[in-house]
Formats: sequence, structure tokens, C-alpha cells
Amino acid sequence: MKKKILVITPAFSGGSWISVSKILEKLTSQADVLVIGLGKVIQRSNKFKYLPLPYPRYDRWGYISAKNIFFSFLWNIPLAFYFLVFLLVQKPKLVVVNGFMPTILFSKIIKIIGSNYIVMY
Repeated sequence: MKKKILVITPAFSGGSWISVSKILEKLTSQADVLVIGLGKVIQRSNKFKYLPLPYPRYDRWGYISAKNIFFSFLWNIPLAFYFLVFLLVQKPKLVVVNGFMPTILFSKIIKIIGSNYIVMY
């Protein structure tokens, strides 16, 4: 049975997601990768399972979240509920977090349930 990797990203567009996805593709031979994120998946990899939440495109509207940490928090609230459900149900061995605010929001709960996590930007 393959290990599970749960990935959380506030965007499926932009440089950080492109970098994260290239690294994760190398791990798919050893683990099943489930990606939870906001917005439409721009470039799909058939090596991942995606669970996108309908949301405005980050590369167009995400600058709002960069203006203030409070706005960043607000941007990630829908992602938080969706992610927590899958985190508690799946209980993956590894969680990959893309971004500063998701890391702040989820690092403690990820450790509490016993998973390891990697932060990527």
C-alpha cells in the first residue's frame, strides 16, 4: 500500500505552485498525492488527485492577500475548512504546505494528528 501525501495550496497558478508540483511529481512512484487548493487547476498532472475549491484566480486577485496578514488569513478561510476535513479523514504520513499563511494556520494541527509536514513557497 502506497503512503499518502496531502498537499494544500492557496493557488493552482503562479510560480510557487509550478515549483511544488514539479517536486511532487518525483514522489508519485512512492506515494499517492492528493492536492487540495483554491481555484481552477491550470495545468493538471495525471499523477495527482485534485480537490479544487471554486475561487478567484490567485494570479489575478491574490495580490489582495499580500497587502496585509489579515487579508491573507481571510483568503485562506475556505481552504481551512476543506483541508481540515481531509486531514482528519485521510491522516496522511506527510503534508506539503504551499505558502506562509497556510503554514501558520495548519502546522500545529498537522503535528497533533501525528503527520510530518514540509513547507514550500
